[in-house]
Amino acid sequence: ATEDSIIRHKSSCLVIGRSGTGKTTSMLLRMKALEIGAQKLDHSIRQVFVTHSRKLAEEVERCFKQLSRTSGKLEEVRVEATEYQAENTIRGLSDHQLDAQHDSSLPSCFSQLKEQHFPLFLSFDQLCTLLEGDVGLEFQASERDQYQAHRDILAAGSRDWRGPEITFERFVSEIWPKIGRGLDPSLLFNEFIGVIKGLEVGSALDPLAGGTVSLDRASYESVYGRGRSMLLDRTHVYSLFKLYEKRRSPLSYDRADRTRELLNRLTEKKSLLEQHGFDFLYVDEVQDNLLIDIALLKMLCRNPHGLFLAGDTAQTISAGSAFRFDDIKACLFRMERADEKVKTGKRKPVDPQIVELSTNYRSHFGILKAAGFIVTLLSQFFPYSVDQFSPEISKVVGPRPLFFLGRQEDDGLSILAGNKRGVIMTLGAEQVVIVRNEEAYNRATTRYPNIGMIMTLYESKGLEFNDVILYNFFADSIATAADWEAIRRALADPSTGTYHRSFDCHRYATLQNELKALYVGMTRSRQHVWIWDSSDDGLDLAELMQSRGLATIWNSDDELPQVGGEEAAFIPYH
Repeated sequence: ATEDSIIRHKSSCLVIGRSGTGKTTSMLLRMKALEIGAQKLDHSIRQVFVTHSRKLAEEVERCFKQLSRTSGKLEEVRVEATEYQAENTIRGLSDHQLDAQHDSSLPSCFSQLKEQHFPLFLSFDQLCTLLEGDVGLEFQASERDQYQAHRDILAAGSRDWRGPEITFERFVSEIWPKIGRGLDPSLLFNEFIGVIKGLEVGSALDPLAGGTVSLDRASYESVYGRGRSMLLDRTHVYSLFKLYEKRRSPLSYDRADRTRELLNRLTEKKSLLEQHGFDFLYVDEVQDNLLIDIALLKMLCRNPHGLFLAGDTAQTISAGSAFRFDDIKACLFRMERADEKVKTGKRKPVDPQIVELSTNYRSHFGILKAAGFIVTLLSQFFPYSVDQFSPEISKVVGPRPLFFLGRQEDDGLSILAGNKRGVIMTLGAEQVVIVRNEEAYNRATTRYPNIGMIMTLYESKGLEFNDVILYNFFADSIATAADWEAIRRALADPSTGTYHRSFDCHRYATLQNELKALYVGMTRSRQHVWIWDSSDDGLDLAELMQSRGLATIWNSDDELPQVGGEEAAFIPYH
């Protein structure tokens, strides 16, 4: 499939493809083509781009505005989109800055969106906030003391107030120690939010008929937990889920609660959706969503031919997400047949066309081979965790990822980003340091306040840079050296094709998320990937990749390369 076939497709579609295969660019071109067509007919259309990352939404909006300078010919739009993608830079604003900058131009509720607001580029959180204004809800993510909480409730007036949000970080610090010691907190959280609460199915098997309830114990143990769960004892997991619901604050909420409450209230406001719904809805990084999020988004699109969803399950690193494309296809299938107009014969059901993209326009072959090996490990050891796509291809060659392991903190990023005399330089807009999470971000920005752009792994999703430094990926991980060693021992011997030992996917279940995180980090880069780590925990993986010609482990006798320096020139891959 090509971008042209996607742009010209006359109905809904689900675009799947690995990182850098042009999914977001295809969305932009399709949006622009429809805008051009509507302008020629003197029509207005309500087009909305939604993704979970605020940074990505802001960046895509900036790109779209740049495309709008064209004369209106689609071929000129295509050329400018390609040029923009090649020159794409990130301004490095924080999520809070982006919120303040963007929210100031938004109305207080969904029904107040006017023609001048479109096309609209939103994070999923911003979209939910708009909807809450029309259905009498207010969700406050941050923690409040009792006095402030009381004031917030009074200020909300007729709205039902909830807070704080049970994020993964809050779950780990406040709830998991009380209920789930001995189990991987990320896997447990994924089961609670992504499966038990996040599936769109419920007692009625129909989200439009009020069926958005959590799975009951029997359904989870007998059907929906089977195959998808990395936790063996589903009976125990469900008991822990009941404890999770009991132990948390009565007014608190998680992301599944918020979406479910919006779904339930919107079913009573069909006129709102008919009058103010979207004509075309584009959902990027769709794998970050719960299935009930998809149900909510589809409800907002009043045009059955107007859905455009794009994603890649190898990039499912959002806490609480247990996403698979088979699930989303089944969800959309059920929702279509539950539509009142379909049931009464007023229209036929519309199922999205599945389109797969395999040509990578971002990363060169050296990065793609390494990233492809990570996906192969996922497919081999965790087959239910990733969809099988055609191998990515690239027409560009380049250097392998470079591992720096066991590095002391006193010779950290300042040297890699410095010149030959050791004078610290600032990274440019085309370079980024990617860390695991907010805690690691705070440590890195404190230690290297002037080094340049530092982002969390989740913030970097959908973005691209020339040079990427993955900083303390292994040191800040809950996976141990023994976990990574298990992969090396389980793999077939390259010379004999035999296996050393079997791999227990349940015992080493945490590696599923670790491999996906590594894949996302690697594929942010166009040219160079450096994995700089204070620990040796990743040595088995690094040696495994080096033995296959997929990566290089830096030798202390070698000259240290510079990010953005002469040594970082684009070189052939051997």
